[in-house]
Amino acid sequence: MMKRIYLVFSCILLLSILYHCKKDTTPLPPGSLKGKITNENGHGIERATVQIGDASLLTNDDGTFTFSKVNPGEYIANVSKSNYLPTIQKVQVRSNEVSTLNLTLKSGDPLLGVSANDFDFSALGESLVLSIVSNSDWMIEHCRSSWYYCTDSVGSGNATFSVICSKNESRVSRKDSIIIRSGSLSRKIIIRQYSGLVIESITGIIGNGELDMKDSVLVRFNKAITLVSINNNDNICQPDINYSLQNFGKALEFTYGCARLGMQYPLTLKLKDEKGLEFSMDIVANFYDHKLDFPGSLSNSILSPDEKSIWLVTRNPNKLFHISADSLEIISSTDLPYPPNMITYNSYNNLLYISSSDPSNYYYDNHLYVHSTLNGELIKSIKIKDNPPDVVISNCPYSLCFASNGLGVLILTSKYAGHDWCMINSALEDSIYYHPHHASGDDYGQVYLAYDHNRILMQQQYASRIIGILDATTQAYTTFEPFTSTSLIFLAPSKVNADVFFGQIYDQCIMGLDDQSHSRVSYLDCRFEGSADFAYRIGHEKHVFYCDEDFLQLLDYDNATTLMWCDNVYNIRDFRVTVDGKSAYGYTWTSLFKFNTDTFYRNAILSGGKGHNFHKH
Repeated sequence: MMKRIYLVFSCILLLSILYHCKKDTTPLPPGSLKGKITNENGHGIERATVQIGDASLLTNDDGTFTFSKVNPGEYIANVSKSNYLPTIQKVQVRSNEVSTLNLTLKSGDPLLGVSANDFDFSALGESLVLSIVSNSDWMIEHCRSSWYYCTDSVGSGNATFSVICSKNESRVSRKDSIIIRSGSLSRKIIIRQYSGLVIESITGIIGNGELDMKDSVLVRFNKAITLVSINNNDNICQPDINYSLQNFGKALEFTYGCARLGMQYPLTLKLKDEKGLEFSMDIVANFYDHKLDFPGSLSNSILSPDEKSIWLVTRNPNKLFHISADSLEIISSTDLPYPPNMITYNSYNNLLYISSSDPSNYYYDNHLYVHSTLNGELIKSIKIKDNPPDVVISNCPYSLCFASNGLGVLILTSKYAGHDWCMINSALEDSIYYHPHHASGDDYGQVYLAYDHNRILMQQQYASRIIGILDATTQAYTTFEPFTSTSLIFLAPSKVNADVFFGQIYDQCIMGLDDQSHSRVSYLDCRFEGSADFAYRIGHEKHVFYCDEDFLQLLDYDNATTLMWCDNVYNIRDFRVTVDGKSAYGYTWTSLFKFNTDTFYRNAILSGGKGHNFHKH
């Protein structure tokens, strides 16, 4: 019983405190101001001007005046009359009270002068002193703003006051005015402040090893600068730095010869603006468009069919991420109850399929996990059976690819056997079965989707050049072998036509699926985690980006030339280009990158498109 009484009392006390603490926003009732203006003999001055705030009136015959309904607050009363010296005085008006102001004016002609009619502040902010010459009271209007203030607002006779300005960190100049009044006299003073020195953009420009073009950094400013020094703050990369000023001094470009694609480098710029003011600016030069770092280890990623988003999975922590392809900002993330390894999109049902098996780390899981693309939620898990009628030697999902009709090819693996392949049909509730032409010795290890979203390409493992081709509409199965001689490492089908890049271990080419035409042959060393994609540029249909653990190369298979190459951050994987040819993506174990492909073509086009013959790096 006592506990209940105590609880009720506490609630009443809390409500009482909240009630009394509530801010009252009701305006206070107005007050009034009355008084009398007299001369030195004590006689009232008729038709003297009395001004408080924005309100003014003339005195009566006997010099009296009354302001009614004046909001409470402090005002500056400015009283003037011809042939008299003006008088200025602060007055307080209180709510529901009549305040009184009685003033005496001295006879004379007023004088008002200032030491400057305009002056300029630097962008760094400073204090300037002004002198007032006067024989009477004076006041300053507009004496405070968001970026400056005056040390005095009223005064009398000859005096000085300061205008103090804050630092201008914007890219535009500022301008305002203050007005000094003494009766009917006024002096307007224009004040200006120069814009701050602002960096508008910093661009890391990758060089071109084919032409010995060094990497460089381009910094754009909002106004012209003079360079004092460039200090490199990176302990590893210490190149010789040469610079040039461009765009009438508003752009600074300097060489930075040891940069790598995907890296960032800290520097300090010491500069002067057009007024000679010195600035020290710490910058970071990024040799990428966007970068997103992740905790743990990135396992795999895919670009959505509309290329507006990216789905990505990580281990430790085990997560599924949905990411904006434009900004690389995380849209959503989902915790996974298993360590993910491979992710695939199924356009037939708009779902994500994720496998967990990772033979390189001796981890095997015979489940395939299906997730929603709307919220990442786990919808179901598919267990790959290892008993009749679905007898398979390998039963752990490893690689997967779906055609547009929902028919897919699933690559299976296991701890004690090689790879195997089977069909998965989303139109039949993800049923899994063997193809009639399945052979246990096919040993396919990876699958890829052709540009028509109908044919699925299967790549054999272990020193083979044979690929399988499954037509998802007819379920016809054929094999194909390129004319080049070394074993196949990876494939890169074009997303816009029947061309396929064959990434073989020591010789590579482009071949057509439909007519088996082939391009010139390159002789790169593809042993080291290579990936490739077409450039997708009009007029450059046979241009291919090839990326391995150390280099990115732009290759022209029409002319058998290397148009550009550069060093990249170690082990960029799954390098892929958007179909408009404007952006490229890749990832390392910890970071996802977005690149502007114009950066790679910038120096290649400057070379006239005439690189050297294909060669190894």
